[in-house]
Amino acid sequence: MKKLLPLLLLPLLLISCPKDDPDDFGEILDEAEIGPPGGSLESDGIILTVPPGTFAGTHTVRLYSEEVFTDDFGGNTVTPVYRVTGIPSGTSAPMTVRIKYDGSLEEESYIALGEVSEFFKTGEDGGQIPETGEEVTTYGLCPATESSGWLEAEIPVLYGEEEEEELKSALFWPELSFLLYAVSDMNTHSAAYFKIRYPSGISGQKIQQLAGYLDDAMQACFDMKLTTKEGMDAGIQLSGRPTVVVTGKNLTGNSAYLVKMPRMGRLTKDDDGMVMFARLPQYTGIKVNISRSALEEAPANELKAACHMWVYRMVYFLYFGDHMDWFAYASALYMKEKFAGVTEYAPAFFPSVGMSPFRGMEAGKELYPWGAAMASNIGGCILHHEKYHAIGMYPFVKYLDQRYADDPELYQRIIREIIQSESGKPMEGIIHALGDANPEYDWWPGFFEKYLTRGLAEIPADQFLDVVESLDRIEFDQEKDA
Repeated sequence: MKKLLPLLLLPLLLISCPKDDPDDFGEILDEAEIGPPGGSLESDGIILTVPPGTFAGTHTVRLYSEEVFTDDFGGNTVTPVYRVTGIPSGTSAPMTVRIKYDGSLEEESYIALGEVSEFFKTGEDGGQIPETGEEVTTYGLCPATESSGWLEAEIPVLYGEEEEEELKSALFWPELSFLLYAVSDMNTHSAAYFKIRYPSGISGQKIQQLAGYLDDAMQACFDMKLTTKEGMDAGIQLSGRPTVVVTGKNLTGNSAYLVKMPRMGRLTKDDDGMVMFARLPQYTGIKVNISRSALEEAPANELKAACHMWVYRMVYFLYFGDHMDWFAYASALYMKEKFAGVTEYAPAFFPSVGMSPFRGMEAGKELYPWGAAMASNIGGCILHHEKYHAIGMYPFVKYLDQRYADDPELYQRIIREIIQSESGKPMEGIIHALGDANPEYDWWPGFFEKYLTRGLAEIPADQFLDVVESLDRIEFDQEKDA
């Protein structure tokens, strides 16, 4: 079987970037070229200060009056909403922001930091064109102090790093776009491994339920050996807890659950255990959002499923950063079914789009004339055909999990083998994780041989559904000599 592995050594094409055309936003309130010496932007109600040494290079930073995202926290918003563009994805020191508020403050007050993303595709001429024109906003809340009618907060250090070209994440781009405004009448609940910040007036029972599901999901990661309780406890002491923000958005369904990853590369085969601790500040900086309507109205199993998907993906981030491939996507979705009985596998989807679920396979895949990336609510973004492939491989991941039900270290072993493999890609890691100790699984060699030689790339969706007899069993030709 190992002679199949060289077929994995092919490049992975990832394309994504945000828009930053000044004509696309509202009124410009201020603009400045800010570099290593530092600088500031200001208008009547806001001052953004960049200390010396914060930026490594010079960037054109603009301040706008926001016209679109003005109601994400509803009545908890106590200032106008501003947009800042041109901030580099990596900074070396916190920035500070002061915003003048109206009215009175209640309970806890924060500066809402909303990271705005829009994903593009590359046209046949190589140019960037909008994929949907829609933007996705994910919030962090920065604790604010009050002084004479102003709220002031620090914008944390932004961890941005550009990876090697072969493993470069679809998420990396050099500059970011943020929303900035103040919210008040907020509360905080601390669970074992997470903080939850939410508008006052939400049922305490709902917050307790959310906290319980988050902690249960982390325990599941402990049980799967993806991380250890001792290591995570030490991480909390070092870097604190990641924060789940309940927004005021009136959204339900998948769009109500968002995860935004900081920019970070993946582990390499030469990294030691201490590197994991160095990655904890980025882990703490993951933004997790749920809408108020989803928290209050969603069925319990949907909320539980989201928490298991989130936490698995967040722990996965410690190994692979914001890198997203089909196994990361498919296995994160499967956590929803494994622990909460909620499945997103929809076989009928493939006939409806008239394509094969194996079109996006990583081994031997075509170099398409263009590729399009989409934002994902599980953190990161993924190419369209890679996502289709992940959905197509969903029963494969489920089969692995059910066939090795007595092996709690299966996922940890696959992750470790992906990192240690020559290609750094999922299928090589899976082959090594299964090893030669399981010759009774006659279908494995036939499957891998067909997969790696593109024998499945053009299989019609309806034929694939016939091949997959059920979500519990997969049959392929038994080519043991592969």
